[in-house]
Amino acid sequence: MRTYSYGARPPLKEDEKLVWQQLISAHRYRNRLTEIELARRAAREAAGEDEVKLEAASSEAAEAIRKARASCGVYWGTYLLVEDAAQRGARTGHPPKFRRWDGAGAIAVQLQGGLSVADLLSGGDRRARLLGDGRHRVLWLRVGSTGRAPIWARFPVTYHRDVPPEATLKRIRVCVRRVGTKSVYSAQFVLDGVDQSAALPPALRGAIAIDVGWRKFDRDGLRVAKWVTDDGEAGELRLPQRVLDRWSKVQDLKSIRDKAFNTALQSLLADRAAFPEWLREATTHAHAWKSQARLAALALRWRTERYNGDSVVFEALEAWRKQDKHLLEWEANQRENVLRHRREHYRLFARHAAKFKIVAIEKLDMRDFAEHPAGDEPEESYAIKGSRPRRFLAAISELRACIKDAVARAGGAVVEVDPAWTSRQCGTCGNIVNRFVGEEVTQRCQCGATWDQDANAADNILRAVQQCGPPVLPLDLAKSRESQAGSAAHQRRLKGMETKRLKRSKTGS
Repeated sequence: MRTYSYGARPPLKEDEKLVWQQLISAHRYRNRLTEIELARRAAREAAGEDEVKLEAASSEAAEAIRKARASCGVYWGTYLLVEDAAQRGARTGHPPKFRRWDGAGAIAVQLQGGLSVADLLSGGDRRARLLGDGRHRVLWLRVGSTGRAPIWARFPVTYHRDVPPEATLKRIRVCVRRVGTKSVYSAQFVLDGVDQSAALPPALRGAIAIDVGWRKFDRDGLRVAKWVTDDGEAGELRLPQRVLDRWSKVQDLKSIRDKAFNTALQSLLADRAAFPEWLREATTHAHAWKSQARLAALALRWRTERYNGDSVVFEALEAWRKQDKHLLEWEANQRENVLRHRREHYRLFARHAAKFKIVAIEKLDMRDFAEHPAGDEPEESYAIKGSRPRRFLAAISELRACIKDAVARAGGAVVEVDPAWTSRQCGTCGNIVNRFVGEEVTQRCQCGATWDQDANAADNILRAVQQCGPPVLPLDLAKSRESQAGSAAHQRRLKGMETKRLKRSKTGS
């Protein structure tokens, strides 16, 4: 499966209300699924080892989902998208969380049996259409029915590259995310049958070992990876200092907004005794507000409910709102640019790694890097406090995902090795360095050898792969997929998934 993404704009004016109704209903359905899942977990925990009660808890949850689906008010392609996301979250083992409505979401069409590119462009399909010529086209998505007639939502799309004509469309979704005060739209086509082997040049070289992590150097960027190849080449991946400086600006803007918010809120509450009844009621819990959006919403409401003698307080609040909106847009766009720049660095490095048949990385659980220190010891004694902003900026999980994706497209193989002692095992004598040097770059062994611990880790990763022998590589991706698709077990899985989708669609109709 591949996903082709295109820039989009808000729906046509006559379809705008319908689209927002679908997005809001999908958000409510998502929170309803969260409520059901939390209740199911509580019931299973209370049941203990009682198999009857465990089965009853699962059955009650399934019945609650069916009822919620039937009344959610969302077209079936979108509620399948919400359910898939909820199921992926449940598999992580962490309890789901409720989300507030912020205008973000997605609507989708599930294309049962697939849709050819020719049918999509011809405009004859009753589920999805892409009409127009050149770069500027209009995407039609079915979001409901009147009898048997489809109800459409239409989005202008920038069709900057052609969908491969041999591909089959499995799902089309329009995603909405918030950037500052604006809603940014994108159209995503999920494709099957795309020739993956032609996506990147085939991997021809031997092996490369990559040690990922973050390490700050004064005015010299943030190192996020060290690598070494089996033919003696070595190097590193760093995020340039200019990226770090721009990220610092994002944090500075956030800090400025927080301080201005606290000042504006304190000034507002100082005159609360003179407020009319509606304003006193609206600010009952204002002392505990943490969101600038709540204060901005109050300022907008105040515009229509002015009262005598409110000029000084109202104008001060309105001035804060305008300034905060300006800073919010600045902060959000600065963050977008930084993350886009980082993603491009990672993609380029992943293309370099994809030249190798074997790409070795450490098998890491990224949740370990996000955990807070436990116990009564103050957090300041841990390096995690200072490294938390760098951890977010380094985004090691995104780097690993880029590497795995590029390697798969080039026909190579990613090998994950045990990370134990890779940084502290001397590459010269094999001894383990007992002392933990933490943020120090250089380590010294008893044998007298001195080495960069990240470079040493990459050497040890490569050595571990060479000792275990090369894995079986997918030399012909097309044949590999054909053999997989033709297997009886694979066909049974596909048939089972199709049956489940049909049952869900009939239940929710």
